[in-house]
Amino acid sequence: MAFSNALPGIAARAIEDACTGSNPRQPSQEEMEKLLKCCYYDTEVDF
Repeated sequence: MAFSNALPGIAARAIEDACTGSNPRQPSQEEMEKLLKCCYYDTEVDF
């Protein structure tokens, strides 16, 4: 529950991180949240 509540803020800060800007693909808020969920729940990234 704590992860789900914190997820939007974590994703927003990850997008704003300087390292994200050097990625060849710029993730949207929705994509970043999905990626973080895959990492947290140890599921395959399918996008």
